Amino acid sequence: MTAQTAEHDPADDHLWTEDRTWGSPHSWRTAGLDADWLDATADDPCFFWLGSHRPAWAWHDVDKVGRPRPTGPLFISATELRRRKSPFPRASVPVAIDSGGFTEVTQRGGWTISPADYVALVRRAIEQLGTVAWAAIQDWMCEDVALAATGLTVADHQRLTIESYLELTALAPEVRWLPVLQGRTVGDYLEHIDAYARAGVDLRAHQLVGLGSVCRRQATDEIREIVGELAGRGIRLHGFGVKALGLAAVADLLRSADSLAWSYQGRRMSACEGKLDSTGRNLGNSPEQAEAWRRRMQAIIDKGAIAILDGAGHPAQLMLPLDIEGDQ
Repeated sequence: MTAQTAEHDPADDHLWTEDRTWGSPHSWRTAGLDADWLDATADDPCFFWLGSHRPAWAWHDVDKVGRPRPTGPLFISATELRRRKSPFPRASVPVAIDSGGFTEVTQRGGWTISPADYVALVRRAIEQLGTVAWAAIQDWMCEDVALAATGLTVADHQRLTIESYLELTALAPEVRWLPVLQGRTVGDYLEHIDAYARAGVDLRAHQLVGLGSVCRRQATDEIREIVGELAGRGIRLHGFGVKALGLAAVADLLRSADSLAWSYQGRRMSACEGKLDSTGRNLGNSPEQAEAWRRRMQAIIDKGAIAILDGAGHPAQLMLPLDIEGDQ
């Protein structure tokens, strides 16, 4: 019997009850089959996770130089969590775990971290941090750089992604593993949904499904087409690495999204424009820069934004409402 059809889903034994979005009494893997749950959550806004390469922001109110940490939920890479050998302090904000797949696949040509080692890390984080909502599987993205690094095809990467979900779920059924869709075209993503179904996994039943390989296509009209088609088929999506333009285009279709773009933007601002934070430090590591980005992305979700198109019909500029506070 698979976790999909079991009467009791072990992934629901480790809920963080204060988390309004994911700490529901409905099963992580079958809530989408519950009409009452679907009605109750249909109008929920997109839930934003701030990407961070500073895990300590999850448990420290201030950093080493006294800067307040960003507020709100954090999306932290397993790569950064793995660096800490001592126990994690108890977190005070929601945490979701990114597997670090882009680095593994594009820089190493595939996964060098075994599923068993990844499971051990995620279990440690769940037990010690206490606020982990879910963890992404060890997926295989389908951008050109990823395919070039492995020498494999889109279909190969999709198959390996499904195999990761099945293996991780078998090794640690109590973990809320986030299944991930990968592809390049709308047809690819639809085929991946069907491939999951052939493996016994109905993605429409899950509370949340990751959408991969769209990070570099957010300034195109493809993003709306892909997300719209998948959401229209009843898939509740988490958008990986969604930037401001992308969020403006699809926030109404996403269940959640994350972004670490503040760090890259901050490094460029410090290097090219000489801008520093209030303590004279680089913006690429600054909690002040991160918080400004979080507030901006949340404002896009809450108040809306308009993506201005270029001559080719692609989003080129973001127009935010005048009453949005913070750096625009």
